[in-house]
Amino acid sequence: MRKLFRATYYLGGSLLFLAIAVVGFTQTKTFRSYLHGILTDVVASELHGELQMGRLEGNLFTALRVDSVQLSVAGRPLLHADRLEARYDPLSVLVNRLTFQSIKLENPRVYLVRSVDGTWNIDRLIPAAPSDSIPSTTVADFRRIQLTNAEVVMVDSVKLAELAQTRPEGALAVTEYPTLTLQRLNLSASLRISPRRVEAKVEQCSAVLNEPSFALSRLSGEFALTPTDVTLKRLQIETPASRLQIDAALKNIDLQSLSDAEELAGKPVNLSVNGERVSFVELRQLFPSALGFLDQEVRISAKVSGTVGKLNVENVVLQTPQSFVHVEGTIANLHRPHDLEMDLVCLNNRVNPAEMQRYFPTVSLRDVQNLGDVAYNLRFTGTPTAFKVRFEGSSKAGAVDIDGTASIRGGELSYDATMKTYGLNVGMIVNDEALRSSLFSTITLKGSGTDPLTMNAALQAAIDSSEFYGVPLQASTVKFTLAEKTLTSNIHLRSGITNIAIAGTMHLQPNAPPRYA
Repeated sequence: MRKLFRATYYLGGSLLFLAIAVVGFTQTKTFRSYLHGILTDVVASELHGELQMGRLEGNLFTALRVDSVQLSVAGRPLLHADRLEARYDPLSVLVNRLTFQSIKLENPRVYLVRSVDGTWNIDRLIPAAPSDSIPSTTVADFRRIQLTNAEVVMVDSVKLAELAQTRPEGALAVTEYPTLTLQRLNLSASLRISPRRVEAKVEQCSAVLNEPSFALSRLSGEFALTPTDVTLKRLQIETPASRLQIDAALKNIDLQSLSDAEELAGKPVNLSVNGERVSFVELRQLFPSALGFLDQEVRISAKVSGTVGKLNVENVVLQTPQSFVHVEGTIANLHRPHDLEMDLVCLNNRVNPAEMQRYFPTVSLRDVQNLGDVAYNLRFTGTPTAFKVRFEGSSKAGAVDIDGTASIRGGELSYDATMKTYGLNVGMIVNDEALRSSLFSTITLKGSGTDPLTMNAALQAAIDSSEFYGVPLQASTVKFTLAEKTLTSNIHLRSGITNIAIAGTMHLQPNAPPRYA
């Protein structure tokens, strides 16, 4: 027992002395020069890049500091940082791990350049793995990644060439800019890479985009990627005027072999969005053409689940100070846009016309503020080219019910709709007191086409116990039929003891004034 203790004592002392000697050797100029050469050679041979470093500091056994570092590809810088600090666990390699307690980069500059042949410089840095290579089983754990005052510059030579030829007149969306500069980027995050799972957690991220002008006050969230699942949890995005949280998941997919959207048909998907406030002004700066007509800010919340083939819209709400839009239903065949089918319902919605003019300032809208709030229910069933619509709406101007269908086949529009009005005041709608009315009617429209020279359509209105232009009406009918370039009208009006009947025809000819009969 005493021999075992003595042996253990001497062995431990020897190992401690050896460790001290190793750590001491790492502080020598000889070792630092040796390590400097090893790192630059590894980057040159394994990453197809050139590494330049300043003075190495730290004990180099568990910590490393470099006063400047630059990584270049084909002689052009990809990454430059004024200072790099890394703290790591060298013994983790014994259990097939690479563990970094922290990595800090001060004033890093990242240059992402796409050449005219479509290749990005970062793609040139990382060589393709041999087809017969064995997947790595090493786990890389970056417990804290910190970027301070970073800048990311992106130059896309392909888009530069395209813009030189097309010369677009309108403002560009952020995705169309050939050059982008992200400044004052500050990031605090963690990253863990294992053979079958990649996890990232962003604690704090902020940045400023110069052109188009956009500021990100805070971004945080958790991300996970496996060979079959993509998960996004508690993604919070804050800007000076917006605040948004998103949770999303797409499961049971084979990311490595995914080549067609058809393969997503039965895959489960979940999406939850909660926008405490969303500024269209800020979004318009990023996508001016698509959102240039929007202004102000709204509150948005959405919950969607199901599969890509059949998505359940459980609750989508868009709210402004005076308006409220709620949508629920199903969307099918999202993976095949040409076969898209929708069954969407809007219940107990409210829109304020005066507010809509503020939200759509560049859209020419009729001034109907005198209508007050418009309450409505809406149901849309079908596809974008063949659908059925049911609408019920009411305001100070009365109430309207519309039930109709429409379809486009072979480029021709066909339609069949019925509208019922209840005390409808046309004068209030067109803002003309002379047309003050109270219409109780049933109006039907059925036909096909929109060109008067080729369309076939029939419009009929049945009016009962109404008032129009100050004149009371009872049991009146109005009929218009358009077919074979001929418009036929039959009007029967009854007011008290007065009966009026009007009939006529109008013949339409191309490039000629119409003829009446």
